[in-house]
Amino acid sequence: MHCTISATLSAIWLLVAIDANASAADWPHWRGPHYDGLSRETDWQSHNLKPLWRQGVQTGFSSVGISAGRVYTMGNSGSKTNTDPNNQADTVFCLEADSGRILWRHTYPCPLLPKQYEGGPGATPAVVDGRVYTLSKVGDVFCLDALTGDVVWSRNVTRDFGAEAPGWGFAGSPVVWNECLILSAGESGIALNKNTGDLIWQNGTAPAGYSTVVPFKIGGTNVLALLNATALVALTPDTGEICWRIPWPTKDGFNMADPIIAGASDKSIFVSSGYRQGAARIAADRESAEIVWKSRAMHNHLATCVLIDGFIYGMDYYTLACVDYKTGETKWTHRGLGQGSLTASIDGRLIILGEKGQLVIARANPEAWDPIDELQPLTGRCWTVPVLADGRIYVRNAVGELVCLDARKH
Repeated sequence: MHCTISATLSAIWLLVAIDANASAADWPHWRGPHYDGLSRETDWQSHNLKPLWRQGVQTGFSSVGISAGRVYTMGNSGSKTNTDPNNQADTVFCLEADSGRILWRHTYPCPLLPKQYEGGPGATPAVVDGRVYTLSKVGDVFCLDALTGDVVWSRNVTRDFGAEAPGWGFAGSPVVWNECLILSAGESGIALNKNTGDLIWQNGTAPAGYSTVVPFKIGGTNVLALLNATALVALTPDTGEICWRIPWPTKDGFNMADPIIAGASDKSIFVSSGYRQGAARIAADRESAEIVWKSRAMHNHLATCVLIDGFIYGMDYYTLACVDYKTGETKWTHRGLGQGSLTASIDGRLIILGEKGQLVIARANPEAWDPIDELQPLTGRCWTVPVLADGRIYVRNAVGELVCLDARKH
């Protein structure tokens, strides 16, 4: 399909969509309210971070969605001691943000599916208009009441719509846009009615990539960027029509990191993948796109980068790196954090969770690695991105220890 956009649109504004219902303290879905991994909070402390609470949320890599003083995440009951796939289940957890107390759980049968790692859910719940939307590794989709956990509706994208699961299971997080619940399933996405679960549109049934769709705008037209298993595509969210496609193949379709949308004046998109694919800056126009530069300076094997003031910060495999977004040139690198992940605040502070559980706060300084403080809130494998919301930092490890750190100024 091809998207026709009026020739009268003379400019492209790549603006990240904002959930109008989210408060300043909320982080209601994957990568936050602006889908860019950047917290708008500035009044938080970088030193002397203390744990407020710890809670077990089972095996997995789901991050947290935060809304109205509640924290939502997912885990699986499978583990080293529970290896029977017939005795494994996913659970969606709702926790009280102040205490970590479990307010409700929703549990359903689902295999752990460990494959060269611990397994468990990879997608993060989305909380919109009093409902929670989730996606399991085998394609179970749930719409739950955010207050009670009651099931509003459920589907399975493989059983009900023929979408073939990728090799490591579905991992892209749900995105709500108007009446659509948009999922990285099938070749280039699928949209269900957020109120009923009925199919709105679908782009093929071939295995998906592992990234999440990212809303942005072309002129006054809403568009989604999706890094699927073989290409970066732009889609119209209401119909699923494909506006343009840039080939981006990797081994086994392992495109994990989300596209990053640059600012309104820049008119470009950043993508990065492992397996020697590297990174690229892509200029987008009304109906076409082209690669401006391609570089081996950044390989996002797992975690998505952040873009701050014209510089990309992220994990180049096992190395934290800073790359000039304009040129693709590496500014500096820092080792010792493994295949960690990061988020940031708009006041220029990076929040980095190392693969072995070390949490590092650093300045987003393009001239040099500039750490502020470091602590060790977790042990074990940590691939899940940290989250800063309402003066709290949330970190999680693979076996399901979720820690909330107090970053409020007292």
